[in-house]
Amino acid sequence: HDNLTLFDKLTASTKLSKANKVKVFQLASSIPILSQGLPFIQAGQEFLRTKNGNENSYNASDQVNSLKWRSARTNAQTVAYFSGLFAIRSTHPAFRMTTASLVRSNLKFIKQPKYVISYSLNGKSLGDSANTLFVAHNPGSKTVKLKLPSSGTWNVLVKGSKAAVVPLGIVKGSAAAIPPYSTLVLTN
Repeated sequence: HDNLTLFDKLTASTKLSKANKVKVFQLASSIPILSQGLPFIQAGQEFLRTKNGNENSYNASDQVNSLKWRSARTNAQTVAYFSGLFAIRSTHPAFRMTTASLVRSNLKFIKQPKYVISYSLNGKSLGDSANTLFVAHNPGSKTVKLKLPSSGTWNVLVKGSKAAVVPLGIVKGSAAAIPPYSTLVLTN
């Protein structure tokens, strides 16, 4: 009941269109899901839960505090995105390292242009089916060209509003583009 939901916070703090707000919402949600440690999301976050701007709803009615399950159907694409992210996390042990020492040994940040944060995970040393996993987050409003950890053929698992264990496509070479307000996950 405390604080705004993520969707309400984006509504209160940005002037983004609804479409871009959903993209930023998905980007922001992907960061903890793909991070090391236990991810935490609010109940209903996967379907853009809103409390209509009520930031302290401890004494509000069920109309405000209840989960609106109809929103899961209305926002099915975001629900599928969350499902794909959790499936990726579950399938790839590189997203579930259990010690700080493993993280220090197997996660490497890669400098990118603009505001993009990216890193590679050494899947091979962690018993992952992928030798290398590459994760990038672009909070900017423009597409950015990224340098990859190595040249080769990369499977796309997350791009734009889609996330899946079965590759969505491939990227060849040593560079890839990341759309605005999005996360990109590649494996090779």
